[in-house]
Amino acid sequence: MYLTSLGWGSQVTLSCETQNPTSQDDSFYVWLDGKSMDFYRPNDAYLWHTGRSYSFTWKTVGKSFRLSAGDHILHIGNREDGSKMRKLKIVSGNAVFLVPGH
Repeated sequence: MYLTSLGWGSQVTLSCETQNPTSQDDSFYVWLDGKSMDFYRPNDAYLWHTGRSYSFTWKTVGKSFRLSAGDHILHIGNREDGSKMRKLKIVSGNAVFLVPGH
């Protein structure tokens, strides 16, 4: 997912619609830009425990991200196979999502 900070740096907060049916299926990795990923966990990724939800529920990512002006790449990775996400939005900050090639 691509996003850009408009004109100047910004603190950005994200919210995702997730479904996490058990306490063993309740987390994602969230990271920005070119951070490398090892076999089990992206280096420097934020480990976001969403808590249990049997139906899709909006949850705010537990960390805000400081973006410099310009384009960035947002990565969200499943930590467990039962964690599901279907929507994502920016809830605060001066940033927008970009569609590659447009």
